[in-house]
Amino acid sequence: MKVDFFGCARSGHNQISCLTKIVSTTNDQTIIANRNHPFLIAGLIGSSLFDNLGREYAAEVSAFDQTSSKGLEISLIQGVPVEVKFIFNDIDIQAIAISAFKPVFVNKSDQSIQGNFRNISF
Repeated sequence: MKVDFFGCARSGHNQISCLTKIVSTTNDQTIIANRNHPFLIAGLIGSSLFDNLGREYAAEVSAFDQTSSKGLEISLIQGVPVEVKFIFNDIDIQAIAISAFKPVFVNKSDQSIQGNFRNISF
């Protein structure tokens, strides 16, 4: 799997949306966006964003007109990029930048990929 990052922007009064595109480079597969271990209930950890004030926010994820705050199942066709948006709510109005955006994707074989994008203006 390969993840490309296309930036973050304010998308509401206290909301930030971050856009990614994910592509399967090896085969058709089903992935789950926003959880790094969807099959191990005790190990659920989702995508996150940290603002310049040190606050952490959990994500809602959106793809193909579906949205979930847990994990969103997405079917990937080899070589075809899919747009996945991560939405963060209740952002502190005093925040002026993103220290880190960490999107998480995992496939049914429990192989995960986590981005780590830093120092993002919005």
